[in-house]
Amino acid sequence: MCRQFIGIDTSPQSGTREAALWLQKLAISYEMKVEVQEETLNGIEQANIFIRRDGSSSESNVDSSLESNNESTIGAMTQAAPSKKEEFLLLSHFDTADPGSPSLWTENMLNPFHGIIKDGKLYGLGACEAKIDLICKIEALNSFDVKQKWKIEPVVVGTFGEELGMHGLLRAMRKNKFSTKLALVGEPSGQRLIYAGKGYAVLDFYIPFSKEERKYRIEHNLKESVSTQSKLFKGTATHSSDGLGVENAINKAMEYLIQIPESIVIMEIEGGSNHNMVASHATLEIDVNAGVSDPMVKKLRFIYGLMQEIGSDFLINRDEEFNPGHPTMNLGLIKSHEDHVHITVACRFPPSVNENDYNSWLDRVQIATTKVGGECRVSDYKRPYRTDLNSDFVKTCLNVLSSKDMIAECVALPTCTEMTLLERKGIVSLGFGAGTRKDSPSFSNQFVNINDLEKSIEFYKAMIERVCL
Repeated sequence: MCRQFIGIDTSPQSGTREAALWLQKLAISYEMKVEVQEETLNGIEQANIFIRRDGSSSESNVDSSLESNNESTIGAMTQAAPSKKEEFLLLSHFDTADPGSPSLWTENMLNPFHGIIKDGKLYGLGACEAKIDLICKIEALNSFDVKQKWKIEPVVVGTFGEELGMHGLLRAMRKNKFSTKLALVGEPSGQRLIYAGKGYAVLDFYIPFSKEERKYRIEHNLKESVSTQSKLFKGTATHSSDGLGVENAINKAMEYLIQIPESIVIMEIEGGSNHNMVASHATLEIDVNAGVSDPMVKKLRFIYGLMQEIGSDFLINRDEEFNPGHPTMNLGLIKSHEDHVHITVACRFPPSVNENDYNSWLDRVQIATTKVGGECRVSDYKRPYRTDLNSDFVKTCLNVLSSKDMIAECVALPTCTEMTLLERKGIVSLGFGAGTRKDSPSFSNQFVNINDLEKSIEFYKAMIERVCL
């Protein structure tokens, strides 16, 4: 079952709609009520899914067109209207990050969507974050009788777009698709409880080419003979929260720009695949015979120097509950366009960073960017969060873990998760999941122990019993 689910591409360029159809069929075969929320994001078809164990087989009949996977499929299913009763939310996003180069997926026959079981481990994109965790939650819910009477009703929710700004959960919350005070959120934690996470800001820099440079680049492309040189830079593809000390290909390209004459013209520059990932590649094409005033090389040097200065300031502000304990910055994307270069930077900061600190850094960056005629915009912002360790929900989860001979421990994760949105609405949230990102030296070849998936199912079953019955 898990290998089939991994086989459905839910990376940003493919979306989650096809996977939602697969989950829909699975849940209906379990006699569950299902609702699929269709959306689009950046022109890609997406879907959230909501699964509840509160129906009978006669109520869950589905049109035979379900088998065809055509455009009418989603509308053919039995829909469970959002409950007005209090619910227990079991949430996991089932989108994944971009897999990067297939050549890195050596355990998966160079195909990240080909799930492989080897030595008791399941390898594949989404194995530990957090696609397969959603299957564990569905399996846990399926262990209860279809006519079970609930004190608080459990609802399993799968969301899209977590890797692109948590758009799926945002849209579900805006449309009141569930009603809850307590939530367990799927995140790879080594099956420890996640009670705190870093905040998140995405900054987009738009740095303009000068008129002289734009004219030269256009004329250069029309010439038959060329005088350009190309450079390729390589880094290590990994999640940006785990990227401290890891080689970033965009950083390498920036370091190269520092070494060359600033009058050289940048013909093309491109790197990275997702602002949330450390860039594994970057390419740079330059014209070494050109000489222009107000060049892009000089401007990019300035912006890169500014980022290094801010990064040094980050080291002073620490929260020792996190590793790393200081804010971090990742140059995730860079791309040249006809009249400008676009850079996307992801910043993460612990709860010890207050709004004044954040706004001070942001003002400094925005003012400095205008000095090169550019603009810096905040395209995404999520606050850090920290759940009270003395809450009854935390104590209940720890007791259940102890009863299952699992690690009864709370940890802070250096990531921004969907818990930050839930906490903002006053929902007490904890993260939990099998596997960790650091099980693999890079983002590729991620895996999860199958025995740990069984333990996750038992934990979710016990939590449903404690909270809902």
